Amino acid sequence: MTPTGRAAVDSPMAKRSPLTQGQGRLGVTLVWSAILAPFAFSIVSWARSNEAHYDSLLPAERFPTVFAGGLGLLWAACQAHRRIRIIGWWGLRRLR
Repeated sequence: MTPTGRAAVDSPMAKRSPLTQGQGRLGVTLVWSAILAPFAFSIVSWARSNEAHYDSLLPAERFPTVFAGGLGLLWAACQAHRRIRIIGWWGLRRLR
């Protein structure tokens, strides 16, 4: 039992180091920021001028952010020793 009286949840990420957890969270944040940014900017544009402007090329413009986030996720997965066979198999298939 935890100090709050609840049973401790035995999640796989709870056993990982804080660095691995941080890399995973940062990677997810960087990847999803490129997906959600056009919608957020469209809402701000609509609130200011009552015209919604959606920039469909913004995710492509934010490719370096998505690439860094993907590398962070890959590194965190390797550190957590999860899905290493899947990651390795995918990499080997791409090298052929």
